[in-house]
Amino acid sequence: MKRFLLFLLALANLQVYCQNNHNRLIIWYIPSLNTRIEGIAGGLMINSFKNSSPVSKTIVNGISIELIGLGLFLPLVSSHPLYNKDKSFYQNSKNIDSIVNSYRLAKYSINGISLSTAGIAGEDVKINGVNLSGLNTLTGKTNGLSASTLININGVVNGVSIGGLINNTIQTKGLQIGIFNITKRLRGIQIGLWNVNEKRKLPIINWNFK
Repeated sequence: MKRFLLFLLALANLQVYCQNNHNRLIIWYIPSLNTRIEGIAGGLMINSFKNSSPVSKTIVNGISIELIGLGLFLPLVSSHPLYNKDKSFYQNSKNIDSIVNSYRLAKYSINGISLSTAGIAGEDVKINGVNLSGLNTLTGKTNGLSASTLININGVVNGVSIGGLINNTIQTKGLQIGIFNITKRLRGIQIGLWNVNEKRKLPIINWNFK
């Protein structure tokens, strides 16, 4: 009986801690603003369209499951820096540095595994781990593996990015795999039908390590 009472007391304290600090354990729904989820996060998408303060964040430590995801609408996006038509803009390394640094902070962070039917999308999304998208991906920063069936767009990739059709980044440190690979700054290898980086354009395989 004593052990049971201690268990109830510990459980009550845990619930109060979770409520006061916006921490959710085991399983919780997304989108959830200003929330840290330790375990499994599930819902239509991780993005919230509610007005929130700049410091409000969603952090998932575990597995994030999007039943749909905003990747479905990725072909309609036109505001990403990769759509900048001014080629001279990227010839200035300070511009690249500025863009790369802007992705250090994120509103939505997943530390673990991200699974999305249509695809996770958002320049304010950062993934540390593995991202698997059924259709398309758009993230600010990925440290690990990012793979999509069609389009894979990342601001910064440290690791491996795979796009079945198009694979674009501002900066890649690692490996790019896709039919069409484009990056503004490469420190690694590209494998695909056509590969473009700041140094050269080549079919099949391209590289840059300096």
